[in-house]
Amino acid sequence: MEPKDRYRYRIGLTVYAGVDYETGDDIHEQIIIDTFSIDTGGCGFVIHESILEEALCHLDKEAQKIALDFIRCNFCETDDYYFIDSVDFLEQCTGLTDRNGKLVYEGDIIYSPRDGGTTKIIYFDEGLASFRAYNKDTDIRSSHQIGDGYLIELGFEVIGNIHENPYLIKD
Repeated sequence: MEPKDRYRYRIGLTVYAGVDYETGDDIHEQIIIDTFSIDTGGCGFVIHESILEEALCHLDKEAQKIALDFIRCNFCETDDYYFIDSVDFLEQCTGLTDRNGKLVYEGDIIYSPRDGGTTKIIYFDEGLASFRAYNKDTDIRSSHQIGDGYLIELGFEVIGNIHENPYLIKD
């Protein structure tokens, strides 16, 4: 674990991506961005244009252009950096990695065949000031504090997150 990884953040941002020509409805896409920077005032994110372009890569070329134009029109830009002051969600990195070396963030869904095939969700417990993992099928009070030992010994791996893969969570 690199100490700097503990201060990485993941944000979700909804952008305008065009019009559905059949219905005439606006198309909005949520993009997810991993970034290091938070504005020192604590009220926004400073993100380089190349990171935004990478986050838009799942869209077709026309939607990418429209979404980037939307970002340029709605957020301040200085020297290819954008100040994003409004996001859908903000999640911090735990600073830990799964068995494959992938960084683990709040909102990640982890799975371990060695732990009875359980799927767990990572969250930050403010009362205990620690990152924890809980099984959606059990009470949140039975959650476990996570650490390198917990994730690696039980062979946990990140299989998605609650924003892009909500179907991985059992209700």
